[in-house]
Amino acid sequence: MKKITILFLALMLVVSLGMTAEAQEDIELIIDGETIQPDAPPKIIDGRTLVPARHIFEPLGAKMEWDAQNNIATGILGNQRVDIPIGSKEVTVNGKTKVLDVPAQIFNGRTYIPLRFSGEAFGRDVIWDGATKTITIPSSEEKEKMVLLYTAEEWEEISNLAYSPDGDTIAIGAKEVDLFSVTEREIIASGEDNPEGDRPQSNSLDFSPDGSILGTAWWGVSLWDAKDLTKIDVLHGGHECRVAFSPDGKMLATHPNQTNGVVWLWQAEKGVDFEQVAEFDPEAGGVSAIEFSPDGAYLAAAFRDGEVRLWEVDSGKLAYTFTFEDTGGVRDLAFSPDGKTLAAVVPDLGREVHLFSLEDGSRQKVLDAPDITVSSLDFSPDGTKLASGGYDGLLYVWDTGNCSLLYSVEHDDEINGLSFSPDSKNLAIGTGNGNLYYYEFQKK
Repeated sequence: MKKITILFLALMLVVSLGMTAEAQEDIELIIDGETIQPDAPPKIIDGRTLVPARHIFEPLGAKMEWDAQNNIATGILGNQRVDIPIGSKEVTVNGKTKVLDVPAQIFNGRTYIPLRFSGEAFGRDVIWDGATKTITIPSSEEKEKMVLLYTAEEWEEISNLAYSPDGDTIAIGAKEVDLFSVTEREIIASGEDNPEGDRPQSNSLDFSPDGSILGTAWWGVSLWDAKDLTKIDVLHGGHECRVAFSPDGKMLATHPNQTNGVVWLWQAEKGVDFEQVAEFDPEAGGVSAIEFSPDGAYLAAAFRDGEVRLWEVDSGKLAYTFTFEDTGGVRDLAFSPDGKTLAAVVPDLGREVHLFSLEDGSRQKVLDAPDITVSSLDFSPDGTKLASGGYDGLLYVWDTGNCSLLYSVEHDDEINGLSFSPDSKNLAIGTGNGNLYYYEFQKK
């Protein structure tokens, strides 16, 4: 028994010495192309690399805070907050609990935190090269760049736009509605060619999910063949109307008149024959935007009285109301592709994008948009980006993972519409002076 004990202790000593030797190895740390030389070396514990907190937070551009009373290291970057308690595997990212493999620890009076987790919590890649013992955190610009492929100047003004589901065509809301081919870079069908009185006009545009129908709204709501803009049906008249298809294409939501807050719900009875089946009348001001949630369970409307309301489509029950006090109204809204978040913008509040949780109805974040009065929004279909356009002509694109600003591009007139392509690789921008800007996100 004594021999076994001695052998066990000897084995533990060898393992301990091996771990210590590993922890003392020189590891090169490169962040955003610059080699970081901390005054205390990184440590490897249970296969995980820990570094002094300040030497990871500050190079990433994060502000570091230290709660000495509770032994919590905090990194703050924009709207992203990471709280790392010493000695605990449970940490929080924006209030949500995450579990680490190895907890943060204190060595010689310095706070060491897990490197990979800290980098990824701020939306960054962390790459380990075992051969050179190098850890690299490349900059966002090294991974991707947004490139302007071309500008089309075919219109006097663009009021809004929408991508077709196949990504080949953009419907352009101008004096009349045009269909623009993104590959041929030209107008392939124009509402101006239709007979007088049968020309689509648009304050709101939406394609049916199968791409066969284009809904347009301005002086009434009409349905058109999405290939040649032949009129299919007129649902109703009105002024400054709105239109949106449900994700399965079986329902349609419309707003008939800017003087009230009525929203009508239509159901496809036979093919393109839509019949009105419900009415939501919150006795509010006019509607500036309507949209179905990605699963079709909710219908959201943005009102000029400063509210966003969500109804359950099946029951008609009001599920959520988000209120903005003392404003001129909510301008636009957008659902995240997973349906968990709703983004809304209020021009009177100026330079902010508000994110609401649809799991508990809470306001999650307010994205600061300096130098821009936000007027339009869109999430990329893959859920990784949120784009906003402003009356100031500025385009902002955020990373939805950590809410950091990825791109900021200035245009020469107000942005009235923007839309991501179905594959998330492109972004189309329409401006008040009639220019269509077509961007591509390119991997480096």
